[in-house]
Amino acid sequence: MVEIRWLKEARLDLKDIFDYISRDSKRYAQRQVDRIFQKTQIIETQIRAGKIVEEINNPAVREIIEGNY
Repeated sequence: MVEIRWLKEARLDLKDIFDYISRDSKRYAQRQVDRIFQKTQIIETQIRAGKIVEEINNPAVREIIEGNY
């Protein structure tokens, strides 16, 4: 199992996503944030899931994009 560490910037991005969507619907904003967190859970148990971040080029650093797991 691996440890998921959220960068400060990522947490702020997540808050911005919530704030933007919640202008129309707090319910759907929370759903989207929950979906993002669920995607990160995949990485905890499947360490090779996701795409290697090209800018970093380190197999240990991965990103999950909708549908790429």
